[in-house]
Formats: sequence, C-alpha cells, structure tokens
Amino acid sequence: MGRRTSRSIPRQTGRLAIVGGRLEPDNGPVYEAMKPLCEGRIAVIPVASSIPEEVGAETVESFAGNGYDARLIPLYWGERDSAFDRHLIDRVTACGGVYFTGGDQSRIVNTLIQGGSETPLLSAIRSMHASGGLVAGSSAGAAMMSRCMILGGTSNEALSHGIVDDPDIPGLALGEGLGFFPWGVIDQHFIARGRIGRLVAAVNACDESLGYGIDENTALIVDGEHAVVRGETGVIVVNLSGAINTSEQGIEDVSITYADDGDAIDLRRNRIVPGADKRPVRISGLSLRSPAPVKRCAFGIYTLLDVMQRLARADTRHYASDKVSSWPDKGDVEWCVEVQRVRRQSRALKAVREDGTRYTMVNFRLHIHRGDSIRATRFPTPVHTHHAERAPSSQIVLLGNSPLRWREVHIDSLRPYLREPVGVMATAAARTRQVAGEYIDWLQRQGVAAEALDVTENNIEQRNRDAVFLGRLGRLGTILFPGGNQRRLTKVLVYRGDVTPVLRHIIGAYEQGTNLVAVGGAAAAFGQPMIAEGDSFEALRFGASEDAGSEGMVMEPGLGLFEAGIVDQNFVTRSRLGRLVVACAEESVRYGFGLCEESGLVLSEDNNLLSSIGREGFVVVAMRRAGLSITGGAFSARGIELQLVQPGNMFDVRDGVTLQAQSDGAARVVEEMVTRLSDDCNDMFRSRDGAVQDGWLNVALEQGTPTRLDIESQRVRY
Repeated sequence: MGRRTSRSIPRQTGRLAIVGGRLEPDNGPVYEAMKPLCEGRIAVIPVASSIPEEVGAETVESFAGNGYDARLIPLYWGERDSAFDRHLIDRVTACGGVYFTGGDQSRIVNTLIQGGSETPLLSAIRSMHASGGLVAGSSAGAAMMSRCMILGGTSNEALSHGIVDDPDIPGLALGEGLGFFPWGVIDQHFIARGRIGRLVAAVNACDESLGYGIDENTALIVDGEHAVVRGETGVIVVNLSGAINTSEQGIEDVSITYADDGDAIDLRRNRIVPGADKRPVRISGLSLRSPAPVKRCAFGIYTLLDVMQRLARADTRHYASDKVSSWPDKGDVEWCVEVQRVRRQSRALKAVREDGTRYTMVNFRLHIHRGDSIRATRFPTPVHTHHAERAPSSQIVLLGNSPLRWREVHIDSLRPYLREPVGVMATAAARTRQVAGEYIDWLQRQGVAAEALDVTENNIEQRNRDAVFLGRLGRLGTILFPGGNQRRLTKVLVYRGDVTPVLRHIIGAYEQGTNLVAVGGAAAAFGQPMIAEGDSFEALRFGASEDAGSEGMVMEPGLGLFEAGIVDQNFVTRSRLGRLVVACAEESVRYGFGLCEESGLVLSEDNNLLSSIGREGFVVVAMRRAGLSITGGAFSARGIELQLVQPGNMFDVRDGVTLQAQSDGAARVVEEMVTRLSDDCNDMFRSRDGAVQDGWLNVALEQGTPTRLDIESQRVRY
C-alpha cells in the first residue's frame, strides 16, 4: 500500500464530546468539559439501548447530579415515527446539545435516516450543531460519529476474517455513520477491550488515514478543529498514511500515538500538543531494560497501553520494542503485535500528578503480523509466584459477596479469620477510598483494628518504591481485598506485565502467617485463570475467549494465589453456574468453585482441604474430560459432578469428595440452580434484545452423591 492522500475536509466549527463508554457519574473532568459546550442544557437520547427507559433515566440522573438541566427524549428503537414528531424535535432544539447513550449504533443511524433520507430530527440536530450546539455520545453514541462506522467484530475476527456483511458472524462489520467527526474512524471501549486490531483493519478498509480509539470513562472533546482528551485514561490515534500492507500477512509501519488526559490534538494537522505539565521521560536507574516477564494477550484488557508505557519508561539502548501475541479463538489466526520506539521520531513524556503518573507517547510504530501457529494452551505464563511452603497459621479466605451485607449470625463464622491488625486494600473498587472507609468502619464495629492500604493504578509505581509501605504489609495479621472489578485488581498488582513489589510483599506476608481475605470480584482474581466478563448465556452461546472485545465470556490471567481451580462469586443470585462450567471446560481445569452469597471458602494449611463458612457454602463443579465436546456449533459436557459444600463441611481436592455427605437441603439448592440456569438461558435464546434467536440449551440432572449434570448448548460463535 502506498502513501495515502488525505481527504480535503472543509473548515470545521462544530462541538463534539465523544465518550469511549462507561462514563461514570463521578467523572468530573468529562462532565465539566461538556457543560460550557451546551450551556448546561442537554437532551438525552437513548435510542441505541435495548432498555431505553432505564438507561435514559440513569443518564439524565448522572447529568443532573453534575449540575446539568438534563431532559429525557423518548426516542426508542421500534418507534421510529418519533423522529418526525415536531413536539419531540422542539424539545431537542430547546437544549444546548444532545447526548446519545450506548447500545447498538445501527439503531441510531437507522432511526435518524429512514428510506435513504435524513429525518427532520437529524436535520434539526445538524442545524443545532452547525450553530454551536453540542453533539455528544458514549459507546454506540461515539461509534456513529464518524463517516465510516464500526458495527461489530473483535480484533482477532477483523484480522482473521476481514470484512463481513453480517455483524453476527466472525469478522469486521462496517456501515455508514452520521459523519459528525470527519477526521477518521472512531472506535470505543478501545484500550479496555483490546480493539487495536479492528481499528487498524477498519481504517484500512474504509480507505482512511486516521483512526481514533477512545477508552472507557474518557472523552475526546472537540471544538472546531481542535480537541482535548479528558477522563480516566486516554485516546489512541493510529495513522496509516505511511503504512505498508503485507497481503494477508498483516500491516507494518503504522504510526501510533497515545494522548492522555489534558493533552490536546490539532485535528487538521494531526499534531499532538502534550499537557503543559508533561516533560520528556529521561533515562535513569529506574528505566526498564527488557520486556515484561508476564506475557498477556495482545488484544486483552489494557495490554496495548501497558506495552506502550513500558517502552516510554525504557532505556532504548537495550529495550526499544516489545511483542505480544493474540490467543486466538477457534477458527482464528494467531497475530503478533509489535510496538516500537523509533530513534529521533518517537517521543515519550510524563507528568507526576496528585493522582499518579500520566504518560503521553507520540509517533511510536506498530506492526501486526500473522503468527506461525496457534497456541496449545491459553495461559502459557502463570502469574503466581508464591511457594507451597507457608506458615501453618496463614489462610486464604474467599467470600461470595461483601460481608458488609451479611447477617450477624453468618459474620460469626468469618471473625476467626480477621486477625488483627487488618489492612484493607480496596484496589478492585471503583471508589477505593470510600470503600476502604466503609470496610474499616465495619471492622471497627466488629471490634477489629483496621487500617487502609491505598493501592491504585495511579499510585502503584510510588507504592512499589515505598519501603515503609512495603514493610507494613508484613506486619499485618490480615490483608482484606474488598470486591469490585477483578480486572482492576490484576491490572494493578501485575502492573504492565510485571509482578509488582507490592504483590511480592503480599505473597511474602502470606507465607509468613498473614491471612488473605478476598471478596467478590477480588476472590475471582485469586484464581488462575480468571473469569473477567460475561454471563451464563453468553458463555453457553458464544464460548470463552481471551480477546477482551469478545461477545462471549472473557477469560484472563488471574493472580494464581488460589491454585485449586477457577473461582466465581455472587453465584446464586446471578445464576453463574453455566459460565463456571464453560470456563472449566474451555480452560481444561478440573474444578470450579462457585461462592454463594453470605458464604465463603477457606483454604486449609495443607492446600488440599477447603472448608465452608457462612450461610450456604460453596458449589464445587467437577469436570470429566471424557464427557467434553466443544465443536464449531455446539458445546456438550456430560457427567459434571455438582456438590454444595455446606458450612461446617470440607471438600478434599485430592479425592473430589466432601468429608460429610450432602444433606437433602444441599441437593435441593443444586437442583434449583440448574433449573434456573435452564429457564433463564432458554428465555434468552428465544428472545434477546427483542430479536428471536435460534438456539437451545438442554440440561439433564441425576440426583445422587454427588449430583450429576449433563449440559448441551448450541453455539453461534464459530
């Protein structure tokens, strides 16, 4: 492919706020950046959502909580005549801007353009935009902004299968967007879902030069021909003007830039203006000299940003490029993604702020090549680094949900494991200090001395160098990890591919006698591998993948502190039996442990006996390799053994048996779980997002000790 000629773009004066998805209500920088662009008056349009009333009301509440006059516009999918309703149009134009929620971007376009013509509502929005009003959107509301719109597909699928017409089959589906953003192709949830492969493929297929990948809880705020990045992370800009296609083998020499919060972009010149506090990264004794020891999926959560930030901190005389590979799904190809710092061309800058170190990386190089083979194992490099030897007094305790919601009678069974002093490390929580404070208050009411261990993505580098803080970890009786997002915990403790000093000291404290208590999502992160995303229906329907953008269940490396099997939490109320079965089957893991609410699992000192505490206990899913069949169109697992290990009982992982027989009550709980799984998933197969689905789920339950389960499901992924 030769050098591309940029399209001639007329002078731009409009205002946009393009949010990468998951805009949280407490993201002050994004809400404050949008407010003057619409004079604080915003019309919320939830047409992309499958539950528009609920999503619309939540979005209006978020804007109102940030000082906006926000109004819900009842434009819903399936009620497309509303786009011609003069009363509704007047309500929109009375505001200073519009905001499109997430969902399905094709619904936005197909509602605002009907019969090949723009509706009166779209014409009114364009007029408002041309006269200085704001057009904003998140997720689907961001994807529709560009002329060429991405409809679906993961990075693996886009590179392996190319362009497809149907977004429901593997490949890259494209369509016509509304063209509010004329500077290139927009992609969203970008770094969190590993979408670099699909954005490069989309820019190439659309015959564009530039692509903008906007991450979650982050916005690109556009005013005319200038933009600024605001939010939790940043924006990736890819430039294919000098790239070289190598047929079906990949693409080379893509320029890739990361613009962080506070960085500006001259859109016409495609020039990054780093924030005023950014300074060049200098080589020092802390500079990295080699690639990360823990390898991650190229299209996994935040892998691309982690690799770029490692190179920003590198001594380029020894370490100027890094490679990661995809972990392909069946039918896909392994892809190698290489990022490179080029001497005298690439720039790396950073700023040390109150919330941590922020980086800007300009004009790095990206090469994507077809791999030679498909990996036989999904997780070739375990994260865990601890040893089997540990003090007899130290224990790992995994809880199904927050003990703050437990009844007093069940808390009594947890108290013996809360050895003082307790350090609360709320790294998995979205609001770490608030959650840590809630746990400390609760522990103090229990008569347990506690203190906060403030460890986040923004301060992990400082914590790794803080000898006083690291020393504190070894003097604690218990380290308690409140729940939240398991990915957030693994991302911080295994930072940019390195097992951090913080994690090593946690492991050291455990080996010397400190208890580790993990709640909810943090408990799931203790396993190896880890269920990162997806429900039972998605797992049974689409399977498991390490591609963070996968439509099915997403599996990622966990911390590996609990080696007996895969852990899942909130197991009963969220009907997660199906996804735990699929996770064990796809990852060739013998045992899965489903933690019930108000319940927990305690690892004994010999690493083989698991005891149950709390209200109901934990479910053991024991797989039989001979009963597994995972083909292109179906999933089948026969002879699965299900046991509910009730409080006071123990499970022996060597023999696969409980030390006491299951009660009739335990058998009923298991039967109810299976019945609910069957009912819920078959309802979803029949109707998902209002569309009839082809598919089925069959389950057969044989009562006994243990109970045996056969499960079959039709798949559409491969």
